Amino acid sequence: MPKLNFLFWNIARKDLRPQLEKLAVLHLLDVLIIAENRLSLNQFADGQVLGAYTALSEQKSKVQLFTRLPPSQIQLVADEPRYSVWLFRVEDTEEFLLVALHFPSKVNFTDNQQSEEAIFLNLSLGQIEKEFGIGRTVVVGDFNMHPFDNGMVSHAGFNAVMTRKIAQKGARKVQFKSYTYFYNPMWGFLGDLNNKVPGTFYMTSNFHWHLYDQVLIRPELIKNFDTKDLEIITFDGESSFLNKNGRISERFSDHLPLKFSLE
Repeated sequence: MPKLNFLFWNIARKDLRPQLEKLAVLHLLDVLIIAENRLSLNQFADGQVLGAYTALSEQKSKVQLFTRLPPSQIQLVADEPRYSVWLFRVEDTEEFLLVALHFPSKVNFTDNQQSEEAIFLNLSLGQIEKEFGIGRTVVVGDFNMHPFDNGMVSHAGFNAVMTRKIAQKGARKVQFKSYTYFYNPMWGFLGDLNNKVPGTFYMTSNFHWHLYDQVLIRPELIKNFDTKDLEIITFDGESSFLNKNGRISERFSDHLPLKFSLE
């Protein structure tokens, strides 16, 4: 598989095209996945760098996808209010599914309601994987949940575990039924022992730092995913997205962007 670089960013309805242009060049981004974009698709995909990206989403979509890959290699197979599913058929690459989502926030939904949304999406995704005969799936976006929230870890929800070793078992059985795992590498960012920013969203609360923006990998795709390429980005090559206190600067989004690669 040729190396494909992805970036997800909830841009909080701000015009962050200058920052995205720098990130696109700095990280050789093939796919941009944007939440809370208030600009028209034509306005967004404009400029010296972003002009090379094609918008493949509808304006109404909660999460929009832009790519510099040939559009013929990417097929939209589901477009729901809170998520979209894309089938990638890139040259010299095994087919895989990309799910881009923006789930309801904890301000408007209870933990139980968020779990119900996770269950609904996982059921729908299972049907799509079965329809296309593909188990190579990556899910990325603003989950508005912590990695340890019930919707993320429950067998009926995303069933996302913290280690590759567990995920590579494939599935777990509950009441005689199998549930396929996701691997959630975002667990590795919790706390400050790795000397990296400990979250993608900051709010003064019990946790302070929150890991709402996450990427999940199905077991069949783990071999194509290198955790060294997974990064919460705090710098665009010229400006830091953090203020002098080490929190997210109000000049930019209230979320930090998340980069990952498949190879």
